[in-house]
Amino acid sequence: MTNPAQLFVDMADRVNRTPEGEFAGAAVIVPPGGGDPITLLLVDPKQDIVQFFATVKSRVEIVTGAVMEAARDQAQGGWQRR
Repeated sequence: MTNPAQLFVDMADRVNRTPEGEFAGAAVIVPPGGGDPITLLLVDPKQDIVQFFATVKSRVEIVTGAVMEAARDQAQGGWQRR
């Protein structure tokens, strides 16, 4: 796993290289226990705050769904009816 602090440093570098007036938001989410991090940099001259938060929410919901499904499978001993 990448050093969690390095993910923030890398994002700061990406933000610094973003053309002026085009930065539309950034997020670095590092879950505990070595889960896959979520990194997001939006570049858009419109700087749409709704698009930014909708994108972050969507990414978090995708990961949350996968984590919850894995936890259910584990709790059921790997057997799950569908």
